[in-house]
Amino acid sequence: MRVSRVITFLVLLMVCLVGLFFLGPSLTEYSRFRGKSTAYYSALTQAFDKVLIEHPVGTNRFVELSVTDPSLPKVIRDLQPLKIKLQPQRCWILHGGSIEFGISWEQDESRTNVWTLSTACESDVRIVYVASR
Repeated sequence: MRVSRVITFLVLLMVCLVGLFFLGPSLTEYSRFRGKSTAYYSALTQAFDKVLIEHPVGTNRFVELSVTDPSLPKVIRDLQPLKIKLQPQRCWILHGGSIEFGISWEQDESRTNVWTLSTACESDVRIVYVASR
């Protein structure tokens, strides 16, 4: 009788661990960011555009902004950025939190009137929003 309870407990524990293994990644900030609405991505890219306009790169290859810059739009500050880099046709941030990942808003290299919002975590790179400009 006691052995069957132990076996039942171990089986339930294994089911829970396997469930966490498969469901865990979908509970991360990275996957939550990838599942945001089109309206959110539109607002975020408008904020990136505002930052690019307010901080022209000029002849530099890139400019690194302070993450505490009070002029940063709230939607960007809410991402808890660890780094913010601007290039002439690109805005990139390193998202802080339990899982760090990059977020880029940049001009498509092959279609100059198209910009893409993409995320990258390790080797997982995904385009989450595309807009014409």
